[in-house]
Amino acid sequence: MITEPDKRTQPTPQVSLILTSDTAQAAGRQLTDMLSAPALAGIALCVRALKIDTGTPMAAVSEFIQDAGDKVACDDRSTGHAVIVIGGEISEPLVDTVYHASAPQMAQVIVACIGGDEPQPRRFQAAGSETTLPLLQLRERFATHDITLLARQIIAQLDVPCDALTDKAIPLAMYPAVPPRRGGSPALNADNLSDTLLRLLPDWSVVSAASDNQAPMDITRQYNFRSFRQAVRFMDQTAPACDIADHHPRWENNWRTLQVWLTTWDADRQITERDIQLARYFDTVYASIAEQFQAN
Repeated sequence: MITEPDKRTQPTPQVSLILTSDTAQAAGRQLTDMLSAPALAGIALCVRALKIDTGTPMAAVSEFIQDAGDKVACDDRSTGHAVIVIGGEISEPLVDTVYHASAPQMAQVIVACIGGDEPQPRRFQAAGSETTLPLLQLRERFATHDITLLARQIIAQLDVPCDALTDKAIPLAMYPAVPPRRGGSPALNADNLSDTLLRLLPDWSVVSAASDNQAPMDITRQYNFRSFRQAVRFMDQTAPACDIADHHPRWENNWRTLQVWLTTWDADRQITERDIQLARYFDTVYASIAEQFQAN
């Protein structure tokens, strides 16, 4: 499960996977395949995995993380280190060990819990510290979807340029990224917004309380399903991506229809690239489940 970086390319971030079960190991293999896809050939990621069990000493976990950190420190091409813990029952001592081993390297830590379909907290409290860590649930019904979300979040945490995810990088390219760390997304002007909707989102329209360009506005679309439960399931499937992007829709379910509105509050309720990105994600998911969900 180790993918060595291509020496001809730059940069070479490190991804360390801590896997706590056979199920986690299978998820780790799927995640590694996504991070090593030909579409990401321009990005050299070194993915390393450690399978542990209840008898594994925490010192071995610390040593594994430290070894990857040393590679980052010695490689002037490297742009970071992400440590991913994947498992069903994830103990506080394990999270505490991972956090304290990763902190000196300023490594990004993500905890991914396997199993269940019920919503989970978005953050995981590291034992022995006041720090909370990102938590992503790998749900049984949407395993591939959620593992892909995890891959997309890793790419974002490592500051890999978004343009590296080409059109061929499906399914990674379809998932929204986390927001910029500094500043915000600028509002699209009227011409750019009109052109973007025409080219990329033909089923979406603009709604505004006034004709003034600075008035609050949303983009909106209605999705049609074959049943009430399918509409609810669509919301359930796409909700984690909204958490990853830290951008959430206003939506209204009326029997077999779902009306969605998007706007960026940080931009004074104008439309930004974040709205466009999330709308495209919704459309992509809706298109991918056309046979099962969409109404005739």
